[in-house]
Amino acid sequence: CGECNGDGIIDNECDCEGNILDQCGVCGGFGVDQDNDGICDDVDPCVGEYDECGECNGDGSSCLNNNIEFPSKFYLSFSYPNPFNPETTFNYGLPENSNVKIIIYDSMGKIIDIPINYFHSAGNYSYTWNANNYSSGIYYFQLISNNFMITRKATFLK
Repeated sequence: CGECNGDGIIDNECDCEGNILDQCGVCGGFGVDQDNDGICDDVDPCVGEYDECGECNGDGSSCLNNNIEFPSKFYLSFSYPNPFNPETTFNYGLPENSNVKIIIYDSMGKIIDIPINYFHSAGNYSYTWNANNYSSGIYYFQLISNNFMITRKATFLK
C-alpha cells in the first residue's frame, strides 16, 4: 500500500483504500447474495431453492417422465469454427445441477469477459461468443463448475 516496510493490505480488506469484499466477492462492491446460495442476486434469476429439475422453488415435477439425456461427465468442447471471425461456438455439459462460470482470457492471461456465471440444471448447453470488439489473437475459454475446471484455446483472425 506504499508504506515503507509495510506488510501490505490490512486484514479483512481487499485493497489499500480500506474496501472489503461484498457478498459476491467484488472488492468494494455492493452485491448481495440474499439467499446465501453462492450466486450473486444481480445474476441469479432465482431467490430461493432450485429443485432437481433446475426450477426455482419447484417441486421436481417439471422434469418427471422427460427422456432427457444428461452427460455422464462435465465437458467443454473445442470451439468451432477455429480459427474464427468474429464468432465461435462451444458446447458444454453438466452431469448434475451446478453453478457454472465461463471465463474468457486473452493471450496474456487477462480476463476479458465472463459471459456465463449462474446456476444450470444438468444437461447439454451451447454458447456462441462474438469477438467483434476484440483484436485478433489467441483466446482461452475456461469452464468452472463445482470441483471441475477445463480450458480450451481458440484463435481469432480478422
